[in-house]
Amino acid sequence: MDIGAFDLATLLAPFDEQRFWDEHFGKRPLHVPHAAGGFDKAGLMSLARLSELLGEPARWAQNAVKLVINGRGVDPAHFTVSREFAQGNLARPDPALIETLMAVGASLVIDGMEDQSADLRQMCRVLGESFVAKATVNLYASRRGVQAFSSHCDPHEVFAIHCEGEKVWRIYEGVEDAPVEATVQRDADYIERKKGRVVMEVTMRPGDLLYIPRGHYHDALASSERSLHLTFGVQPLYGIAVLDLLREMAFDDRVMREYLPPARNSAALQRQLSVVEQPLTGSVLVIGNHRLLAGLISDAARWAFAQPSFSWPQLAARFCHHPAAEREAFLAEALARGAFERRSMA
Repeated sequence: MDIGAFDLATLLAPFDEQRFWDEHFGKRPLHVPHAAGGFDKAGLMSLARLSELLGEPARWAQNAVKLVINGRGVDPAHFTVSREFAQGNLARPDPALIETLMAVGASLVIDGMEDQSADLRQMCRVLGESFVAKATVNLYASRRGVQAFSSHCDPHEVFAIHCEGEKVWRIYEGVEDAPVEATVQRDADYIERKKGRVVMEVTMRPGDLLYIPRGHYHDALASSERSLHLTFGVQPLYGIAVLDLLREMAFDDRVMREYLPPARNSAALQRQLSVVEQPLTGSVLVIGNHRLLAGLISDAARWAFAQPSFSWPQLAARFCHHPAAEREAFLAEALARGAFERRSMA
């Protein structure tokens, strides 16, 4: 299908986009039933199209296709067969084996569906731009009464689009505070205590949209013979993610992979960490964990901390306007706290 000029307003229609930002984003779940004449969300995927895709083994990356029973992954050996490719023999999903396992209670989960559809890829791109985020889409297919995952919350924004059949979603009052890891693997007793009572129950039908903010506990259960939906996970940047990115970048920087300075250079390192602060109450020397009143000597301290090395005559000549006793007291304190070390001229 051609999604044309898709944007966030198109996805949310007929619900008003500004109302979504004001009343729901990061705050409250939102169910938007399918509206005739609008964007055909149900047409994004079907069981027939899914069967065609699974019949093309070359499409699938290793471990992209999964089967889950009662929250536990099924060993891929039970639903894959060895196929010969240019790279050699590789295990790829087999539609008949998948169908057999789904008939006895397995749910099908496929990660990274944006790699299988230009329309889904375009939607992920638009969602990523709208939320300044990383956006991906997964597929979930199951039979009546089958629940792939027990109650959990996600560390990202969830936009579920129902494509075929029906599924009952329950959203609970419990909310984790800005989680950065999924709670699927948490202790079941903890989740049962944390999730609380059901505050919203929705039967999703083809073309419906359900938004679940990050951290809100929920679960879902197929209520028709077959059910299929797509879930877009939208992950805006947060502070820890930025630190993780910087850490990854640091591995490419040789300086960051070097050993820290040895003990004989500890004074140089301490000096780099020493600063002069100037709150309203007066200048303060910060040396490690120590905070010392700097008085009028703050300009000399700043200069000294910035030098790789200096001599007492240099300090005295540059800051002769300070009494010698003040200069000597500053230098003695800095030496005692490890900001400087004495070196012989030999």
